[in-house]
Amino acid sequence: MMRATPIKRIVDPMTKTLYYKDMLTTREFKRIVGGLAWPYGNSKGHAVVLGEIRRKDPEQHCHHVFILGETKAEDFQELLSRVAMLQDRTFCKEWITPMDNNNVLLVDDFNEEQRYLLRKAPVELNSPPQYDRSEKKDIFRFYDRLVAKRTSNRKTLHFGDSDVAKHYSAIRPSDLKGKPEEFPVVGSFLYALAELDLNTDNYRQFNMTSNIADSVGGW
Repeated sequence: MMRATPIKRIVDPMTKTLYYKDMLTTREFKRIVGGLAWPYGNSKGHAVVLGEIRRKDPEQHCHHVFILGETKAEDFQELLSRVAMLQDRTFCKEWITPMDNNNVLLVDDFNEEQRYLLRKAPVELNSPPQYDRSEKKDIFRFYDRLVAKRTSNRKTLHFGDSDVAKHYSAIRPSDLKGKPEEFPVVGSFLYALAELDLNTDNYRQFNMTSNIADSVGGW
């Protein structure tokens, strides 16, 4: 399973800054971030791409966030291949995942193939904000508060047709005592959202290293 909205990169003629446009809805995004959760137990691994709206909502005083794409797979290699496809089609440069997971050690081999055999951009990973400095038993609850902030008294988080909303609604209060990686669909979403909300000034724009896609992602 994979789905992604077609995205186009645009350079503002006045400011010369790069932004992204959803070709289906015409929404404009200033930042695109991906979350990646590895397979856990009987649950498939999951990746999700979030887009942060370019301009602040004048009433909510924040940027709305939309889900732009997602995919899942139970095989590690297949999951990474699908992540690379999502990266091509959504121009997602940042992939957020816990770096203490053993699967991260195998990503270098995948990237060697991406870079030298396929001449595509590698999948670059970063750890979720506050994850390495927190007690793991508290991080799930901490990230859950970010969702509550965007959904309790205001609606600035939009799930669309994604599976995330269904999986998130199934989370029980007792589950928050565990770790996000135990729930890959929810975990991947929380990693990306935490990056958007907590690392607001620390992000990179997509840098194409080869002609791997035209200006419009999609298939």
